[in-house]
Amino acid sequence: MPKISKEYKGFSIEILLAAILSLLLYSSLSFGLIQRTNTYLLFGTFVSLGLLLLWLMSKKPNLRLIIVLGILFRIIFIPYLPSLSQDFYRYIWDGVLQLNNLNPYLFSPTEVLSKVDFPLAQQMHEAMGKLHARNFSNYPPLSQWIYFLSANFHNGDLIYPVIVLRIFAFIGEILVFIYGFKILALLGKSPLLIGWFFLNPLVIIESFGNLHFEALMIGLCLGGFYFAFRNKPLLAGLFFGLSISTKLLPLLLVPVFLKLFPFKFLIRFLSYCGFFALITWVPFLNLDLISNYSQTIKLWFINFEFNGSLYYLAREVHYLFYDFNILRRIGRYTPYLVVSIVLFCSFLLKNKTKESVFKSSLLILTLYFFTTTTVHPWYIISVLALGIPLGYFYTVVWSLVVMWSYWAYGGERYNENLWIILLEYLPVYFFFVLEMTYQPLLKNFCFTRIFYPRKPEQIRETTSIG
Repeated sequence: MPKISKEYKGFSIEILLAAILSLLLYSSLSFGLIQRTNTYLLFGTFVSLGLLLLWLMSKKPNLRLIIVLGILFRIIFIPYLPSLSQDFYRYIWDGVLQLNNLNPYLFSPTEVLSKVDFPLAQQMHEAMGKLHARNFSNYPPLSQWIYFLSANFHNGDLIYPVIVLRIFAFIGEILVFIYGFKILALLGKSPLLIGWFFLNPLVIIESFGNLHFEALMIGLCLGGFYFAFRNKPLLAGLFFGLSISTKLLPLLLVPVFLKLFPFKFLIRFLSYCGFFALITWVPFLNLDLISNYSQTIKLWFINFEFNGSLYYLAREVHYLFYDFNILRRIGRYTPYLVVSIVLFCSFLLKNKTKESVFKSSLLILTLYFFTTTTVHPWYIISVLALGIPLGYFYTVVWSLVVMWSYWAYGGERYNENLWIILLEYLPVYFFFVLEMTYQPLLKNFCFTRIFYPRKPEQIRETTSIG
C-alpha cells in the first residue's frame, strides 16, 4: 500500500461540503432527474462538477481520501442505465449475437432483427439508434469478449449485463490508477496527481456511468508503458496488445518506442504485442470480416462530424467560398494526416527518455483529436490519462469542457451550437499553447504550491508503490 507523507493530510469541512454537493450532482444524473435533452440543467451540472473538482484538488486531498471519494461517487451509478449514451444497447446486442453463434462483424442489427429471438430485441434495436442499427460492429475483439460475457446475464432486465460491463469499466479505471501511480513515481512526479483522473467527472460519467471502455483501453496501455520502461517485453507486449484489442487507438502509439529501446527489445516487444492483439481476433475470423470492418471504420472519416475543432474551422472557412460540406473531401485525406502526425512525433522528436516518449504519445493523441472530424467526450479520457503523469493542465481543462458538447442534444432535434464549441476549445488551446511553450502547469506556476510543497526527490522518499 502507498505510504504518503503526513504533509498530505487533512479532511476539512470544505472538502466535506464539496463531496456532498458532488454526490448530489452525480445523483441527479444517475437517478434520471436530468436527461440529455435538459440542455441548461445538464450544462450547469457539468460546469459545477468541473469547478468542484478544481476545488477538491486545490485542498490537497491525500491518497486515501481520493480513493474513498472516487469510489463513493461511482457507487451511485451502479444501478444506472445510461441515459446520456445509447451505445450500451449495441454492446449487449453484440454479446447476444455471439450467444446465438452469430458474428457481430458480419451482420448489422437491422439485418438479423427478424432472425433472432431474445428478450427486448425490438426495444434494443430501436434504442441503439439508426447509426448502430444499420452498420456492422466496429468494436475490437477484447471488447466483444466482454460483451459476450455480459450477455450471459441478459434475461429480460438490462441492469444485469450493464453491471457486468460496469465492472470491466471500473477495472480499467483501477488499471489507470495503479499504473498511472507507478509511472508518476518513475517520472519523479507527485503521486497525488492521479486524483485529477480518479475524481474526474468525465471518467466517472463516461467510463463508469455510460460504459465507454476508453479507461480500460488506456489502463492497459499504461501497463504496457510501465512494463516497457521496466524492460519487460513480454508483459509490455501483453498489455499493449490487449489495449489495441480493446480500442484500436493505441496502434498510433507503437512507433514512439523505436528510438528509446534497443533493437532486440523492440523485436520481442513488437512480436508479443502483435501476437496478443491478433490472437483475440481468432474466434471472429472470416473472409468478409476485413471488408466489413474497414467499411465501418471508414465511416468515421467520411460520414461523421461531431465536436470538431480545427476541422470545424476549416469547414466554416470553406463555406465562405462554397455551399457544400467538405467532410467527404477531407475524410479521404484524414488517414494521411494521422500517419503524418505519428511519423512526426515518433521520428522527428527526440524520444530518448521515458518522459519524452510519454510526451510524444500525448502529443500524437492531442493532435489527432485536434484535427479529426469527431470528438465524443469519452475520447478525451485517453488524453487525460497520458497528460496527468506529465502534469499537463490542458488535458484536465479539456476533460472538463468536452462534456459541453452534449449541448447539441438539447431540444427536439440534434443541433450543434458553434458558440458552445468555441467556448469549449478556447481554454483548451490556450493552455495547450502555454504549456507547450513553457512548462506543464501542474508542475510549475500556480500549481507548484499544491503538488510540489517539497522537491520531487523528497516526495519519492516518503512514497512507496509496492
